[in-house]
Amino acid sequence: MKSRFIFRASAMGIMLAAAVSLSAAAFLPGCGNKGPDQAKQRFADGIIGIIRENQSQPEIAEEGQQAFAAYYQSGFSDLESAARAAQSFEESNRKDAGSLTELEALEKPDQKAESIASGMAGGIRLMDEGNSLYAEELRKAPGQSQEERANINEAGKSIMEIYYLEGLDAIIAALNDLAGYIKANKLNGADEVQGWLERFRGERKDIEYSLRFM
Repeated sequence: MKSRFIFRASAMGIMLAAAVSLSAAAFLPGCGNKGPDQAKQRFADGIIGIIRENQSQPEIAEEGQQAFAAYYQSGFSDLESAARAAQSFEESNRKDAGSLTELEALEKPDQKAESIASGMAGGIRLMDEGNSLYAEELRKAPGQSQEERANINEAGKSIMEIYYLEGLDAIIAALNDLAGYIKANKLNGADEVQGWLERFRGERKDIEYSLRFM
C-alpha cells in the first residue's frame, strides 16, 4: 500500500513504498463488546490488522528503491538493477493481492463499513496499477536505447500523479472514515488509526515533494 518507490528516495525515496503489501490480517478481539458493537469492533480491528501486516515488510520497497537509484545513477545502463527494481514492484503487488482478499472476506456489519473497506481496496488497487506500469517500463529496458530508457522519468511522473497520489488519497479518506466510525461507535483503535493516517499523509507529502524535481 505504499507508493513503493519514491524519488524522495522513498515514494514508498523517490518512490516509497504505498503504499507495502497487505496480506493476511490478524483479527483482534472485540474487548468485551457484545452484539452489533462486537461486530463493529471486529471490523475495525480487521482493517487495522490488514494495514499493520501490509506495512510489516518495508524491505521489499527498500530493495526496489535501492535498485532504482542504482539504475538511475548508472545513466540507465545497469540492466540488472532495472530488473531488480521491476521485481520489487511485482512482489509488492503480489503481497497486496493477499490483502485485497482479506478485505473482501472481512465481515462488514453495516453500509459504512462496506464503504470504508471499498475505499481502502480502491486505493490499494490504484497504487498497484502504478506499480505494474513502473514494472512494465523497467522490463522494456533491455530492448531500449539509453535515451529511450531515460523516458521512465516522464512516465514515472504521470504514474505518481495519477496512481500513487490518487491511491493514497483514497486510502487516507478510508482511514478518516474509519476514525469517525470508531469514534461514533465508541470502539477501540483510534490511536493506531491516527498513527497510520499521519504516516500516509507523510508519504503523500513525500511524493508531492519528489514531483517538484521530475
